[in-house]
Amino acid sequence: MAKTTVDLDPGRLAKVQEILGTSTIKETIDVALRRVVAESARKEFVEIAASGAFSELTDPEVERKMWA
Repeated sequence: MAKTTVDLDPGRLAKVQEILGTSTIKETIDVALRRVVAESARKEFVEIAASGAFSELTDPEVERKMWA
């Protein structure tokens, strides 16, 4: 892992720690970064689903074949 020095707004840090339920700066940053990556993955999945990529999964015949 890289070691980095950053200036953080103490008030904002405290608010984020409260929201995330974290107690250390390192943990807060790690959890926040993980959440950003997860949110990006969720958005990508929604876009893929909205494009119709999974539309045939609602077809009863396809479902029957999957469970056969």
